[in-house]
Amino acid sequence: MKKLSNYSGKNINLLSLMLVELCIVVTINLITMIFSYFFDGEKGVDKIVNSLNDQFNFVGLVAVAINCLIGLIFWLLHRYFNFQHKNFLKEVSEGLLDTSIALYRLAGGILISFAIIYLFAVGYEHILLVFILYGLISVVNSTFLVFFKKKLFLKPDRKLVTTQ
Repeated sequence: MKKLSNYSGKNINLLSLMLVELCIVVTINLITMIFSYFFDGEKGVDKIVNSLNDQFNFVGLVAVAINCLIGLIFWLLHRYFNFQHKNFLKEVSEGLLDTSIALYRLAGGILISFAIIYLFAVGYEHILLVFILYGLISVVNSTFLVFFKKKLFLKPDRKLVTTQ
C-alpha cells in the first residue's frame, strides 16, 4: 500500500486508516444498535435503519455537498490568502469537511452493524452480504475523505505577515 509522506516525516497508510475507520464505525454503531435491540426490540433497530432514509434523501445529500464545498473554499482562503483569522478559517473548514465524513461513517456503521445483529438474532440470509458490501463501500468513502482531509491539512502553515 502506498504511503503519503507529510512534511514532518510521518506517513499515512491507507490500509491502516481504513482499519481505523472500520473499527470506529462498527464499534459506535454496534453498541448503539445492541442497546436499541435490547431496550426497544426490533422496532428500535428498524428506527435506526430507517433513519438512513432521512440522511440520504436528496435534500440531505445536497446540504452535505454544499457544506463540503464551503469547507473547501474556506480551506483555499486559509491556505492561499494572508488573512488575519487564518486559524479560524482552518477550523471552520475542517468542521465542514467532517460532516461528509460523519455521514459516510453513520451509513457504513448502521449497515454493517445491522448485518451483524441480524446474523446473530435471526441467522444468515444472502441479502446480508449486500448490506455488508454497501457498508464497506461507505467506510472506504469515509476513509478517502479522512485521507483527503489529512492531506489538505498536512501542508505547513504560511506565517501571517503584516505590513506596516
